Amino acid sequence: LLKLFPTAGAYDPGITLVRRIGLRQYAEHDLLLPKLARFGLPVREAILERLSLGQQIDLMRNTRVLIGPHGAGETNMMFMSAPGKIVELYPKGFSDRAFNAMAKAFGHELVEIESSKPGVIGREPSPRVRAFLETRGWPTRRQYFGWKPDRMELGRVLRDVASFSIDPQIILNQVARMLEN
Repeated sequence: LLKLFPTAGAYDPGITLVRRIGLRQYAEHDLLLPKLARFGLPVREAILERLSLGQQIDLMRNTRVLIGPHGAGETNMMFMSAPGKIVELYPKGFSDRAFNAMAKAFGHELVEIESSKPGVIGREPSPRVRAFLETRGWPTRRQYFGWKPDRMELGRVLRDVASFSIDPQIILNQVARMLEN
């Protein structure tokens, strides 16, 4: 599903805000969306899981700034014109730098913004992870990388939160900085 918000022509390079369905939803998505119009670019909201590959390619060819939660949909950056701007949103504690190298290889600038608050758990933690969360609280990225029993086990809980929160103003400030360059 793709929604266009009129600011300029539908196929002018603009801002694409990815809405995830299922896990890892950005909680303030609906607050951020209308505020993106301040940049004077077309604003598009996309649910990539509901678009064909051809539709995703067409969308990315017309995307100057891509904003969305960490996920496989970001691989579509390869279809963006360089230099594209990518704002990757992360749940607190989770870290996966896979898209940094890809962005660099395609001539894009990628910035990560991590939630400052724990996410809403989206999958049932194992007893070991539950004990970690109950005794130590939500881990930082450093604690996540240093967790010895099974980092993937903890990573699944951190990555697959149902939703997470980031103040929209933080994202707007980052987009403004990126568009100045």
